[in-house]
Amino acid sequence: MKTSDISNSMKKNMIGQLFMIGISGDTLTREEEKFISENNIGFIILFSRNTKDTTKVKALTKHIHKLGTIKPLIFIDQEGGPVVRFGEKTSTFISHMGLAATGKPEYARFTGKIIGYEMNSMGIDGIFAPVLDVNTEKNNPVIGIRSFSDNKRTVSKFGASFINGLREGGVIPCPKHFPGHGNTSEDSHLTLPVTDISEKELIKTHIHPYKKVFGSDVDAIMTAHVIYSSIDNNPGTFSPVFLKYLLRDNLDFNGVVFSDCLEMSAIKENYSHEEIIEKGVIAGIDIFSVSHSIDFAKKLISSMKNIIKTNSNALLNINKSYERIIKLKEKSAGISYKSNFSLRNHLEMEQKIAARSITVLKKSKGVLPLNPDKDIMIINMRKSGRSTDFSDGKTVISFTSIIEKKFKHFKIVNPDKITDWGNFKKMVKVASNVILINYSFGGKEDIESENFIKKIIGIRKNIILVAAENPYILRDFKEVAIKIATFGSRRIQIEALVDLLAGSIKSTGKFPVKLF
Repeated sequence: MKTSDISNSMKKNMIGQLFMIGISGDTLTREEEKFISENNIGFIILFSRNTKDTTKVKALTKHIHKLGTIKPLIFIDQEGGPVVRFGEKTSTFISHMGLAATGKPEYARFTGKIIGYEMNSMGIDGIFAPVLDVNTEKNNPVIGIRSFSDNKRTVSKFGASFINGLREGGVIPCPKHFPGHGNTSEDSHLTLPVTDISEKELIKTHIHPYKKVFGSDVDAIMTAHVIYSSIDNNPGTFSPVFLKYLLRDNLDFNGVVFSDCLEMSAIKENYSHEEIIEKGVIAGIDIFSVSHSIDFAKKLISSMKNIIKTNSNALLNINKSYERIIKLKEKSAGISYKSNFSLRNHLEMEQKIAARSITVLKKSKGVLPLNPDKDIMIINMRKSGRSTDFSDGKTVISFTSIIEKKFKHFKIVNPDKITDWGNFKKMVKVASNVILINYSFGGKEDIESENFIKKIIGIRKNIILVAAENPYILRDFKEVAIKIATFGSRRIQIEALVDLLAGSIKSTGKFPVKLF
């Protein structure tokens, strides 16, 4: 097809379908509604700012689906564990790594199915999950427990089960982040990560899960804003090496390719609007994701219109992208919305899976379970401003109330609020039991946590150290009596921790990553 053969109406249909945008609240503004309709925007992504009221979400998605000449599809990041846009209002389940710690892929399938059912019931069409990154970098600040494992086979097995569950739940799975974000020590939200991993290792380890799950008829994937310097100077999102030759030609992937958000610093701070479009189109991006700013999306759409006028090769790729998008939409048209499905109706199963995941690294006889008649000092390292309470939008379940169900004599101390270090040291020394709960996710945050933990160990060594997020922090501190990993800090995981300490459950989880 020649550039001159494309009418203005065709341009609008084609161009708008290649974009996914975010919106500002739980209803559309006039500007947003007009922008989606007039540009025939193909996809909408929801975030926590859009999901404060589940009833309003249903009305919002119904409204969005009626806009444009081609029904927009609505996606959301609802991985389970640390990334759930509805918080505790819907089933949270546990992190990918927590699921792998259970050793039961069927739990991953069940998790995906219930997440799928709940999102489907609110009119959401697709989920950006599972995370198929193989977390081989212990200091990874953005993946960590979002990954199933540092073992490619574990990631493949649990990832395929999660995908099947999502599909059973009535949503489109979109695994991420191709060709891999697990070997980075930087966060692409903040900077452009560069890794010098070899081509052989990338394909052998990090591409492996994608190769395995494509057999499950995967219709979409999301890219990684990561430069693999030994292979290509372009980030994965802009790399024909990865998206065309490896993904399309070698792995025979025929579905749609979503870019990760193009407003992340990895892209926005390094490329102009024109470069984003030109590089993305040539590389083979089908859907350009803009999570926050309509103005940013407008500039990209303008750049897309310009490239159609001047670059026939780009137009050929745009045509192919449009065809793949229409094919996805035709395939998804048969999915019905189960509007009567009850939200958060599988809490007992969530709790069961969380209990099966909790893992004790080092055991000391006579320490667990704790004596309920003795006092406990809990050093809760959640940073100020990050609540440890849990709200389902109607009621609040406090961190304290979870503990007092099992223990009566306890004191909770937040390091950020220690004003008298001398008095604090005395409290640590005299307490019958000291439990230190760390919430760092990785990277620089771990260094701060490690320094504080060292101070506590300097006061007393017989403490219980809990990794409520990043388990890798447990690889140090050999002198600590007991080390516990919960693989996340959702309500169900804190409940499982307290049950373990009280002896109501036993630890059966196994670490899905190597700590040493």
